[in-house]
Amino acid sequence: MHTVKMFIVIGIVFWILTVLAIIDLAWKDFGSLGKKVAWAFIIFIPFIGCIMYFIIGYRQGKKQSVTLKIDKITFDNTKKNQ
Repeated sequence: MHTVKMFIVIGIVFWILTVLAIIDLAWKDFGSLGKKVAWAFIIFIPFIGCIMYFIIGYRQGKKQSVTLKIDKITFDNTKKNQ
């Protein structure tokens, strides 16, 4: 019974890591759609895919700038050199 609980916990941890990797992948720019799709396939490799993404792919992607415009007021999440 102890072994079953351990496998359930490990499964939940890897499921959470996979979801976090997918969210991170969706918000980053990899330069081309082909690279992003390739990383999506890698992420879905059970257990090692999400680990590979966080070790290798996480540093390759760049955060996309998100700009929100509301009634002539612009909120930008990127830091600008002042």
